[in-house]
Amino acid sequence: MSKTLQEKLAEALAFMENVNFDEMELGRHDINEDFFLLVQKYNSKESAEMRFESHKNYVDIQYVVEGKESIEIAPVTVMEVSEAYVPERDVEFYKDKEEAAKFVLTTGGYAILYPTDAHKPGVRVGESVPVKKMVGKVRI
Repeated sequence: MSKTLQEKLAEALAFMENVNFDEMELGRHDINEDFFLLVQKYNSKESAEMRFESHKNYVDIQYVVEGKESIEIAPVTVMEVSEAYVPERDVEFYKDKEEAAKFVLTTGGYAILYPTDAHKPGVRVGESVPVKKMVGKVRI
C-alpha cells in the first residue's frame, strides 16, 4: 500500500529533525524512494541575486539548521516563466515578483513548499550571514 503525501511529509520531517547535520556531507542524500535530502552551506544573498523556482514532482521542506534567511513566495499562477520546466531537474524558474510574500526562517525553522508555490529561498535579512540548511525533497 502506498503512503499518502501527509505520511511521506511526516516521515521526512521526523528524519530531518533527528539527523546530525554536521555528520552529513554536503550534497544529495537519497533516503528512500520517496525522499531525498540536499545538505547545503552558503551565505544568504540579495534578493536580486536569487531566482523564483517551483517543482512539479516534489514538495520542498526548507529547514534552516543554522543561520537566518528570508524566503519569498507567490502562487505559480501569477508568475511569468523565465526558464521553462526542466524535467530532469524538476525545476522551472520565474521572473521576479515584487508582490511576493516574504517570511524569515531562523535556526530550527522550516517551510513546506508545494508545486503551487513559486519560491525564492536564500535571501538575506539585513546583513548576509552563513546558512546551514537541509532541503528535503518529498515525491508527490
